[in-house]
Parts: sequence; C-alpha cells; structure tokens
Amino acid sequence: MGLRLVSNPYLFYSEPDGSLPVHPDSPSKLFRRLGDKFGWRELHLHGLRHFTATQLVAAGMDIRTVAGLLGHADASVTLKVYSHVLEAKNQEAASIMGALLRPPIQLEGERVE
Repeated sequence: MGLRLVSNPYLFYSEPDGSLPVHPDSPSKLFRRLGDKFGWRELHLHGLRHFTATQLVAAGMDIRTVAGLLGHADASVTLKVYSHVLEAKNQEAASIMGALLRPPIQLEGERVE
C-alpha cells in the first residue's frame, strides 16, 4: 500500500500511519458496546489495565517495567496503586528467607559445632 508507520504509533489511531490518536473515549465506548453484546456488564476497559498490571506484579515482573508499560513516569505511583499485590509477594519473600535462615534441626545426642 506504500504506507509507512510512524516510529511510535498510537495504539488506537485515526490515521492509517498511526500518527493521530482517536478521541480518548472511543476505545472505551467500543469496549462498552462489546461488553453489552456479550453480557460483560461489570467489565470495563480500564479494568483490563489493572488486571494486566496486577498479574505482571504477582508474577514477579519488576516494578519499573510494569510502571513503564502503564505509562507511569515514576514507579512510586505504580507501587502505591498495586501495593496490595506486593504485600502478598512480601509474605512469600519472608517465608523463603525464613526457611533459608532457620537453624538446622538438631538430633538428640548430636553435637552442634
């Protein structure tokens, strides 16, 4: 077609080369129509963003990468929003370290050096 994409195209665009974004409400409205059609009354497009971020954090993806994907210039914003997921990871980390640092079991009559 002889069309060349711009170097950093918009995800939702109105120009074929990706250089001009659609109105910000357009993807949400389209998603809402699809949701209504398929009975996803409680699902919103923004919810998919939270789902993705939560799953990445829970899977151990580093917070700077997740922040970048979300468009957060400062990872502290991501940390604040997804701290509930990180709390579970903190518990898991504490359990791992507790197991590693637990003194070995001493058998009766065995000398500890």
